[in-house]
Amino acid sequence: MLHSNIGNALRRRGASDGDCAVLMRELTGLQAVISLAGVGTTPPFPYSRGGKQGGVETPLEWLTMIDELLENLVVAWPFHGIGVKMGGAQDREAVLFHAVWADNIILFASSYDMMQIMVDELTVAIHQYSPCWKKSSLELLAGGTLINEPPKKISAKQDGAELIYTPTQQLLLLGELFDNHGSTETARAHRQGIADAIYYKNAKAYTMHGPILSRGSEWHDSVATSAFFGCQSWHVSAGTLRSVRTWESKRIRRMLRMRWRPCDTRATFNKRTSRQIALWFHHSGKRMAYHRILKQLLQGSMVGELVTMQLR
Repeated sequence: MLHSNIGNALRRRGASDGDCAVLMRELTGLQAVISLAGVGTTPPFPYSRGGKQGGVETPLEWLTMIDELLENLVVAWPFHGIGVKMGGAQDREAVLFHAVWADNIILFASSYDMMQIMVDELTVAIHQYSPCWKKSSLELLAGGTLINEPPKKISAKQDGAELIYTPTQQLLLLGELFDNHGSTETARAHRQGIADAIYYKNAKAYTMHGPILSRGSEWHDSVATSAFFGCQSWHVSAGTLRSVRTWESKRIRRMLRMRWRPCDTRATFNKRTSRQIALWFHHSGKRMAYHRILKQLLQGSMVGELVTMQLR
């Protein structure tokens, strides 16, 4: 990616010449030497650098360039009927056609032919600014009415080659895992899988003897938060709530070192341990993730089905 393109993009977005000059000083006009033990050191030589993953200025550079190359397309696509209609008043109907997440560009289309047009136009725009497609990241997820249609090949042309989008049954989108039906269960299982990896990696620390407050706080702030990150987008049902409570209760019981007694039945064990868990959360000032989700559901900030149920 040419440094001049980065500078021009920043200026068109209101950055001052001074700000652009500061960034260019970080990227260009640099000098370095190479030293080898037992050999010596080279004379200073000039070099320039680009953004690297994890660099402080890299996200700003990348998002600026993405905004720059998408600018004309974002203006033109609504007039060509491209995108997915989201509803609303007829004169102000919202249309969704793209999203940017980290270094990913996600396109939304209502048909395969529309998707191919968007890919072709975006490919032309991208090649004007030097970036290229990463073949392994080209994935296609069909949903809604498109599930019942015969799949069509979607491809992008690059350096004389045809890069074909790989059809997939699941897609990681904006930090959530979606399937063809946009199922909440898929997203929930994905988030809890990530939380389980954190939990079992630190299982000894969570189940060790000693005061429970610090371990419980760490569980609440890391594992539970990770498991239910983005839960506001879930469509909550009785089954979802039951799965959430079962998953959370099992991990907490292990963390609190709760064991079956010879005289225990499933009902008495659940009743006894649930009382202990509730008592700990009361004293710690924390709230189970299950209760947080239920509160949001009752307040109307989540979509779901309010049903009468008994969770064990």
